[in-house]
Amino acid sequence: QIVAKAMARSDKADAETKATIDKLATEFSAEIENLGVRVAKLEKKSDNLKFDGNLRVRYINEKFSNGFLGDASAKVQQARYRLGATGEVNENWIVRAQFQGTADSSVGGTAKDDTKVTLNEAYAKGNLGQATVTLGRWMQTSVGDVIFDEDSIDGIKVGFGNQLKANVYFGNLHIDEVNTDSKDRVFGTELTWAANKNFNMFGSYNQIKTRDEGAAVLMNSAKSSTGKNSINLYEIGASYKFNQDWKLTGIFNKSNADFQSNGYKAEVQYKAIDLNKAGTWQVAAGYMKTGVNSVYDTGNWVGRINSVALGAAPYDGAKGWYFDGAYVPAKNIKFRTIYGDFKGIDTSVKDRYYRAQVEFFF
Repeated sequence: QIVAKAMARSDKADAETKATIDKLATEFSAEIENLGVRVAKLEKKSDNLKFDGNLRVRYINEKFSNGFLGDASAKVQQARYRLGATGEVNENWIVRAQFQGTADSSVGGTAKDDTKVTLNEAYAKGNLGQATVTLGRWMQTSVGDVIFDEDSIDGIKVGFGNQLKANVYFGNLHIDEVNTDSKDRVFGTELTWAANKNFNMFGSYNQIKTRDEGAAVLMNSAKSSTGKNSINLYEIGASYKFNQDWKLTGIFNKSNADFQSNGYKAEVQYKAIDLNKAGTWQVAAGYMKTGVNSVYDTGNWVGRINSVALGAAPYDGAKGWYFDGAYVPAKNIKFRTIYGDFKGIDTSVKDRYYRAQVEFFF
């Protein structure tokens, strides 16, 4: 079966590989002839299912100063593995599943967190008339990567448009590390407008409500002290490419919380990586502010600062500048490093943040 499939694709092979395939075809000629229709069915079915995945290994070092209990630091090394499979149902519909496993451990300490394998995605996606429908569990990243950052939602999403795209979704938020009971319900909508090849605008609105009426809604991975069991979150932004190399992005986000309800991010980027091209690179620099009640699970690296001690409330929002760089040493391998200097919004706590990571895609 392996040789028969290689024969079917020999036109894409180089001369040396073709010679090897010919030798194998001669050796297994009788078996290949007997397979007949079985081989054709195998090839059709194998082409119908595609696997993908990635491995990410990273190191994070944070140094806190001016806290109520003095200086502190946190060093963590993490490994995350994802494996996905996409199958074609018919010409209009596909199904997808993705599994994830993680391992975290503190450097120089005994703390560790080896989580069980989780199901990040399990959905069907296809066209119904002019709409694209996603049904099941998918990973949601908000259009500005501020409100949500790869958070799984169990529900339904409907999308429309081409140059002006709109998505509307409804379901339960599912964050294993934070909200294992999935009691937070979300209703959201997002818009993206590609005005031309250089200018894009985007925005989203989300209403999040906990199903536990006696609790405050989860905000930024911690209970909000607003006393509300629901919250509205907005983000709006734009990006502009001055030329092939330079891009400027600005984002503003806000919620209806009672305090620290807004944030913003401004970033300039030079060059852009291409995972298919070794040697490509990019660098970015920016300034951001994240109110502790302005996001749900932000894609910003420092969304809050602990003003007392590591691992305990109360929390404070963060603001500061950062550098972000990426390099492709070989095809489908990405190295990334981030350095930031942040401080609290309402306190004098400071956080110097450093991250180095490498990702392998297949």
